[in-house]
Amino acid sequence: MDRKQELSKTEINELRGRWESPEGELIRQAILDGLKTKSYEWVEMLSGLPTVKAEAPFPEVLDDLRGISFSGERLDNISLTFVDLSYSVFERCSLNRVRLQGSKLSHASFKITRLNHADMAQVVADHSKFESCKLAGASLLAANFSHSSFNRVDMRKSILIDCKFEHCQLANINLRDANIEGARFPAEFDARAHIKKQQENDGSPSP
Repeated sequence: MDRKQELSKTEINELRGRWESPEGELIRQAILDGLKTKSYEWVEMLSGLPTVKAEAPFPEVLDDLRGISFSGERLDNISLTFVDLSYSVFERCSLNRVRLQGSKLSHASFKITRLNHADMAQVVADHSKFESCKLAGASLLAANFSHSSFNRVDMRKSILIDCKFEHCQLANINLRDANIEGARFPAEFDARAHIKKQQENDGSPSP
C-alpha cells in the first residue's frame, strides 16, 4: 500500500466537509451506532456520501472514511480494520483496544486520545500527528509512521517490531519496555539509548 495521496487544502476541506452535509451527518451517526453494536450495515451507506474531487486510492480494499471526525467519542473495543481514515481527526477520544489493523491513516490527527492496547499492526499512518496520546501496550507491528510527529506520547510496553519511524519528529515519548526490534528510527534518534536513559531515571535495571 504505497500509493501516495497528498491533497490540497481545498481537497482536504472538501473531504471533511462531506461529513457535515445532511447525508454525511446521518451516515456518520450510523457508523458510530454500528461500531458500538458491532454492526457494519453502514458500509453500504457510504455510496450516499457527497462526491469529492479526490478519489479514494484503494476503494477495492479499504472503505472510504477519509476526513471523518471522531472527536470527543468514546469508542473503546471497536473494530475499524481495512478502512481509509486518511485526513481524519481524533481529538479527546477514547480508543482503548481499538482494532485498526491494515487501515490507512495518512495525514490523520490524534490529539489527547487514548489508544492503549490498540491493534495498529500494518497500518499506513505516514504524515500523521500524535499529540499528548497514550499508546501503552499497543501493537504497532510493521506499521508505517514515516514523516509523522509524536509529541508527549506514552508508548510504554508497546510492540514496535519492524515499525517505520523514518523522518519522524519524536519529542517527549516514553518507550519504556517497548519492543523495538527491527524498528527504523530517524538517524538522529538513538532509541536504545533513549530507553536506557528512561530506565535509569526510573531506577530500573537495563535488560
